Amino acid sequence: MGFIKKYIDVLAVYKFNFFNWQLTGAGGWRIQINQYPELTEKAAWRTHANWREWQKNGSRYIREGTPNANGGYYTQEEIKAVIDYATQRGITVVPGITVPVESDEVLAVFPELSCTGVPYTAHTLCLGNENSLQFIQNVLNEITAIFPSPYIHIGGKNGEHLHLENCSKCQARIDQDSLEGETDLQLQFAKKIAEHLKSKNNLLV
Repeated sequence: MGFIKKYIDVLAVYKFNFFNWQLTGAGGWRIQINQYPELTEKAAWRTHANWREWQKNGSRYIREGTPNANGGYYTQEEIKAVIDYATQRGITVVPGITVPVESDEVLAVFPELSCTGVPYTAHTLCLGNENSLQFIQNVLNEITAIFPSPYIHIGGKNGEHLHLENCSKCQARIDQDSLEGETDLQLQFAKKIAEHLKSKNNLLV
């Protein structure tokens, strides 16, 4: 946590008033979510510390406590301490929760939320699966309870259309809702997340 506080100090010197703290992504899940302890028990730990070596060796996640496990995460109490530290310096901490794309670590633990249903074969949550939306909403419920920031950053990259095109659930949702294709499906999914955040007085960015 020392590095994060030093970074916040630098932001304060240059009078930045927002810190976008990226806490998830394909490299690992870095924040404690009480409803899903598996995210930090497994998805926060990698087989290799070096990114390139990790990718060369299959980009696998391993359980906490495994010999030579590399990674880690912040507890909710540690997150709150950072928020307080930043607030005292006039900085709002904006949490970065990358979904539904770059969700490799989530799908390694919950492969049933992918289009393939098989670990390490997809990078994007299945957008035709209601459980995917429920998962994100549950995570964001805890995120919004921790962070006073009015903004939540989820990223905005295009999803993995290859899997969406071959997924019966995604295609059924496209047909059911008269969408024009996979891009519309991802846009619809993002709008649902935005609506959920709006109900909690937060904005998606």
